[in-house]
Amino acid sequence: MSYLKGNIKSYLDSLGAAVPVPGGGSAAALVAALGVSLLLKSTAFTLRKKIQAEKAAGLKKLESRLKKLSAKLEALVDEDARAYSALDAVFKMPRNDLARKKRREAAFKKASIVLMNIHELAFEGLSLSVCLAIGEAGMLLPDVLAGGIFLESAMKSVSFTAGRNLVCVRDSMFRKHAAKLLRSADKKSGAMLGRLTRNVERLLHD
Repeated sequence: MSYLKGNIKSYLDSLGAAVPVPGGGSAAALVAALGVSLLLKSTAFTLRKKIQAEKAAGLKKLESRLKKLSAKLEALVDEDARAYSALDAVFKMPRNDLARKKRREAAFKKASIVLMNIHELAFEGLSLSVCLAIGEAGMLLPDVLAGGIFLESAMKSVSFTAGRNLVCVRDSMFRKHAAKLLRSADKKSGAMLGRLTRNVERLLHD
C-alpha cells in the first residue's frame, strides 16, 4: 500500500487509527517533505523575480538539491511503514520460534536505518533552509522559516524513536555509530534553526 499516492484525509485517518502503521517515522518523513516543499515554494517564486545572475544560478542549484531531497523523503513515508509492518510481524511470532530472535534483530536494524535516513535528509534540508533566508525571498520568508521548523521537528521526532529502537539492536558497533550520528546532527540542528530564525526576523524588519 502506498500512502503517498493516496489523499491526505486517508493518510490522517490511518495515522489516527488503531493500526500499527503508518506511525511516527512515516509522519516525520511527511513533515520533513512538507518542510522541503515550503523551501521549494520560496525558490520558485524568488527565481521568477529579476535577480542577479550569480544569485539565480545559486538558487537553481539549491532548487535541484531540494527536489532530490523531496523525492527521497516522499519515498520514506511508505518505506517506514513497510519497515514497521515487518517489525510488527516479528512481534506476532511465537516467542519459542527459533527464528524470532534473528528476525527481530534484522527488523529493528532496518527500522532504525530508515529513521536515520529520514533524520539525515531532514538535517540536509534544514542546512539548505539557512541559505534561503535572503532579502529576495520577500513575503516568502515566513515559509522559509516554517520549512526549517518542520525539518527540525522531524529530526527531533525521529531521533527519539531511533534511540528507542537502537536499544533493541544487539550489534554494538552499529548501535554506537548510529547513536553518535544522531547526537552530532541534533546538536547542530538547534543552532541552525536559531540562525535561520534570526536571519528571517532581521530581513522582515529591515
